[in-house]
Amino acid sequence: MRKKKEADLPFEQRLTIGPQEAAEKLGVGRNTIYNLIKHKKLKAVKLGSRTGITTDSIRALLEVA
Repeated sequence: MRKKKEADLPFEQRLTIGPQEAAEKLGVGRNTIYNLIKHKKLKAVKLGSRTGITTDSIRALLEVA
């Protein structure tokens, strides 16, 4: 049986998403996502060469807005 990848899980169950997916979910461009990370509005983690934005920080950003 194939193990589920995190990307196969619904957003509510995922710990991180990529910058492009975060931009699509928030309806903004990828550069805006990186600016939000730079200004500490979103929390990002580096996983090797990949950047993951925590879904908790996206929820927190939406609650403030």
